[in-house]
Amino acid sequence: MTHHLRRAHDGLLRACGEIPGVIVVLVVCGIAVDVVLRNIGVGSIEWMIEVVEYGLFLLTFVGTAYVLRLGRHVTVDIVPGVLPPRPRRYLAILAGILLLVICAIFFYYGVRAALLSRAENYALVKTFTIREWWLLAVLPVAALLLCIECVRRLRDVVRGEDGEMRRGDPRREGL
Repeated sequence: MTHHLRRAHDGLLRACGEIPGVIVVLVVCGIAVDVVLRNIGVGSIEWMIEVVEYGLFLLTFVGTAYVLRLGRHVTVDIVPGVLPPRPRRYLAILAGILLLVICAIFFYYGVRAALLSRAENYALVKTFTIREWWLLAVLPVAALLLCIECVRRLRDVVRGEDGEMRRGDPRREGL
């Protein structure tokens, strides 16, 4: 990646890391207001549950690549922790390739699902009526960002960096 592309990608990932935080704050505030309104007898905000559902969906996918970039994703280090450095490196490469393939599959099927939904003009009808593809379009974008992160991590492992430098300190990666 050129320097400008790398900076743009890092900026996009930073935004992807902040958006879920904003969504969580808005959801918590919305639920709190809804509870207060119900308790004082005014009634509830009928669309709040639907907004929470969409918010949880979005924050899950939008923040995933950022979390992977920081190395703060869930890992199970039982096997790698007992392996010598060389087999641990090969296992990391294998895991990285597997993750890349899975993300590429998510990308492919996410694009297909979004395009089909748009072509068929599917809508989600609850309190709001929204086009289904608006939500589905998030999947391939998130998967593409994950693919890029998988390639970056694989590059690091192949170069002999184990990726541990990212854990716990986002400043080390310039994020």
